[in-house]
Amino acid sequence: MNSLIGVTPVPWSSLLPYRYVLGFGHALIICGTLIWIPSNSDRLITMGFLSALLILSLFDCLQGLIYDRLLLPLTVLGLVASYLDGMSMADLVSGAITGGGLLYLLRFVTQGGLGLGDVKFGGVLGIWLGLSGIIPALFFAFLFGGLTALFFLFRHHRGRDTLPFGPFLSLGALTVFFAGEEILAVYGSFL
Repeated sequence: MNSLIGVTPVPWSSLLPYRYVLGFGHALIICGTLIWIPSNSDRLITMGFLSALLILSLFDCLQGLIYDRLLLPLTVLGLVASYLDGMSMADLVSGAITGGGLLYLLRFVTQGGLGLGDVKFGGVLGIWLGLSGIIPALFFAFLFGGLTALFFLFRHHRGRDTLPFGPFLSLGALTVFFAGEEILAVYGSFL
């Protein structure tokens, strides 16, 4: 049953068998941010971002769905983080339009080969990373997804025919989130 605002309810009970993955993942997130992130406000925002990526990726792997109910808090947290980082409104909006727009274009061209959850997730990541970060994040997402698909193809994997793209979007976003300045510097040296 859908709620009044059109957000799909999340069946949390489906994650119970994977509580150890969630627990270990969140323990790594907490320890990592306490060690490597200097400011308390940055720690909280980073923990929220990483936790959301972990949960979204796990749901996409298990159910092939990226729930709006999980994207909405990530969007709000991204707007707060962008404001605190001093990101311009133009960069935020252009990042969201580019992230969601490129994935929607791919969905249109492939006639549904990519889910709308992935499209919305790309837009939310554009809010977090801005225009300069979403393009490399998408590049890394497609690189990691393509390498994984090749691995399964060469291993003659007899599982399902599709790969969830959400975890690769998360990996691409993590790559840019933590190494974005270095990546942009290397990219800029080739221009």
